[in-house]
Amino acid sequence: EGQKFEPYQLNGGLVSAVAGRDFCVVASDTRLTDGGYEIYSRSFLTTRLWSVDGEDDYGDGHGNKDSSVGKSEDVNTNIRIIHEDGSLVIPQREQVLQRDSNNVMDTTSASSSSSIWVASAGCSADCDALKRQVRSDIRAAKFWGTALDVNHVATLLGQTLYLRRGFPFYSFCVVAGILPEHEGGGGAVYGYDAIGSFEQIAVATAGTGRELLQPILDRLFGAYSTSTCSLTLEQTRTGASTDTVAGGSKLFQIPKSVQTQVECTADEAVTLLIRGYRSVAERDIGVGDKMVICVTQRCKDGPPVHNRLKVLEVPLKQH
Repeated sequence: EGQKFEPYQLNGGLVSAVAGRDFCVVASDTRLTDGGYEIYSRSFLTTRLWSVDGEDDYGDGHGNKDSSVGKSEDVNTNIRIIHEDGSLVIPQREQVLQRDSNNVMDTTSASSSSSIWVASAGCSADCDALKRQVRSDIRAAKFWGTALDVNHVATLLGQTLYLRRGFPFYSFCVVAGILPEHEGGGGAVYGYDAIGSFEQIAVATAGTGRELLQPILDRLFGAYSTSTCSLTLEQTRTGASTDTVAGGSKLFQIPKSVQTQVECTADEAVTLLIRGYRSVAERDIGVGDKMVICVTQRCKDGPPVHNRLKVLEVPLKQH
């Protein structure tokens, strides 16, 4: 009997994203496997974390062209943060300017106009093909003068995945970015399945170990959530909109809507993500080695408003 043709291979990868009031955080581990016990690489990030608008387009982070400072480089030390293909650079030990008690490697923040990130896990080859197609479409849109924000990119990615529904990209994605000023300038995160269905949520995960990480993060970030309203059983039956009814007591809480932003700070979000990843790395053979985190924060410390990037590397368990 001939060997069955199998076009897909699950190469692992656990990606996640968090949206806050003025920031977004996207993270991934760096382990590349054959879907089992064989490890191809312990420092793989090429198709895991990439910027849709970060490439060899140099500027000073405020929209001004300057060949001496690139938007993909650190403004103080010229450390490259984004490769020319848009993928995030893993911090190197000689570039680290700070290391805390948890052995977290911290690079200097870089002023940047890159504000939209895609994290993808699954079949590495399909993730790379998807990355090339999406970045090509966005580059074409820029050429014709069309400005795309994170909402447009989210829709574009969903349509790209859906067009391949007959022979899908085996790629499970999350999109994170900063909304434009007229929409509040906060963070936005979208979660996807392999055929393009997506929704905007506050905390998204995808890839190997998602079933472990998502409930952990929901619980950790739930402590910061205030997006609930208290209703009595009588109110839910009658459709009352006030918090109390005559003689009633608050029995349970029903969310007003799907939460799209967490209530914590960027530093707190990073801390909770690290706790979640380290928990999963102890329990899943496909997750480990290193965790890379990219924090994009909207800064309003003087005109014009701009974004700041910070890249962190966190050690995980090496099985």
